[in-house]
Amino acid sequence: MSREIIEKIRDAEAQAQKIRSDAQEEAKARIRTAEAEGKKLCQRSEEKAQRQNREKLDIAKSRAEEVLKSAEEEALLEAKAMQETADFNMREAVRTIIAGVKEQCQ
Repeated sequence: MSREIIEKIRDAEAQAQKIRSDAQEEAKARIRTAEAEGKKLCQRSEEKAQRQNREKLDIAKSRAEEVLKSAEEEALLEAKAMQETADFNMREAVRTIIAGVKEQCQ
């Protein structure tokens, strides 16, 4: 009878060892799966963040170009107005000089 008990104990120990081994393998498999899923999730998040940042940068670039274009147009209009004023002042200066010369000649 003691042999049967010893066999049963050995069987129980073997089963316990198999259960521990299976549990360790299962845990390792779950860890590998979790790590792989975590990496995929991280990669998707990074790609999404990069895409959103590109979109925001494109919007900022577009707005900056609009502001620059507006400032350039405004500067051109101001330069044109200054040129017209300068041309007028030049004509008036020439008239004044000519009138002064005529007056001195008479």
